[in-house]
Amino acid sequence: MQCGSGPIVFVSPGIGDAPDDWQALSACLQRTLLVPRNGFHTGSWDWHAAPDGDWQRWWQNQLRLHIQSTGITTVIAHSRGVADALQAISELPHVRTVVAIAPPTASYPRIDDNVPCPPEEDTDDLTIGLMNRCLGPLCHGMDYDVYRAMLRRHQLEYGDRFKRIMRMEDPTKHRLAEKTIALLREAVRKGIDIRIIACSQDPWHDPRELTRIIDGTNLIPTTLPLGHYPHVSSPVLTAACMQR
Repeated sequence: MQCGSGPIVFVSPGIGDAPDDWQALSACLQRTLLVPRNGFHTGSWDWHAAPDGDWQRWWQNQLRLHIQSTGITTVIAHSRGVADALQAISELPHVRTVVAIAPPTASYPRIDDNVPCPPEEDTDDLTIGLMNRCLGPLCHGMDYDVYRAMLRRHQLEYGDRFKRIMRMEDPTKHRLAEKTIALLREAVRKGIDIRIIACSQDPWHDPRELTRIIDGTNLIPTTLPLGHYPHVSSPVLTAACMQR
């Protein structure tokens, strides 16, 4: 899916991303964002579609083919998509810049109760209720109307597949934070321009691990007082950080 207009930038989405989440950021950046749809999420691919059974590696290879075919040199990656993008570009030397938005650096999320809460007529819908329980803790401080619209977008994207997606892609089970940290450090060592936008209200953010990533490098990450979806909750601020 493409959103916006201007020079093309590739997006590597996370587990809980819907392509329309990127519309506002594309307008702020004045860029065309190319957001691939994950067929495992939309239901167009079966979980056993990967020939060797490793659907994560298979998806990363799909990302590599997308990026390679377009010749894009800049990738924006969000959450789980950071690790996917870094794996995908490992054999693509023409990619010189990766913007890592809310990379998971905490092995286990810090969950609190100060989250948006949709009205009962929304949560009576079982799919919306499940999404609210999973995504609400990640959206600390997000405007209520923005959050409600985001839930509806995700319902249209995932439908009743959401529960299986969360079970199959459980970040703690796959040691996602550990992998993301190692891949970021390796990318910096290779000389890739890594720009990290971390979020202090994100349960998957661990400032100590962020320090470990940048230790001994000239990397200066930006930390915003937002939750896990800064491109949704504050696209103007997120775009400003990316353009510095």
